[in-house]
Amino acid sequence: VLGVSMGNLFARATQQAIERHGILGTYKSLSNPSYNITTGVVTSSETSYSFKMYMKQLIANQFNYPDLINKEVGIFYIDTSRITFIPKVQDLVIYNGKTYKVQSFQSFTAGGSIILYKLIASV
Repeated sequence: VLGVSMGNLFARATQQAIERHGILGTYKSLSNPSYNITTGVVTSSETSYSFKMYMKQLIANQFNYPDLINKEVGIFYIDTSRITFIPKVQDLVIYNGKTYKVQSFQSFTAGGSIILYKLIASV
């Protein structure tokens, strides 16, 4: 395809795949906890985002994720064109009625831009 960069093709393919096969989920981004000296309470706020994401079950073992053995674990794929934030460890993903806590994440780039996040999260 002339005139179209490969990065744009990968981004478009990623968007279409998640749109076609994904399910609507909620991502809750948690702020860093802060201590209020007046009240003596530690608080953090959360911001919720709702968008389509794709989930794949993951079986943790001693070779890939030993700290997640005997937990329900999922790999979540998120198209970056749908979001305005960067995922963080300890954020929450609510997907198909279950709440998962983000354990780690990776970003994938094409054409000089991040086009996909892969989150490992457990119940």
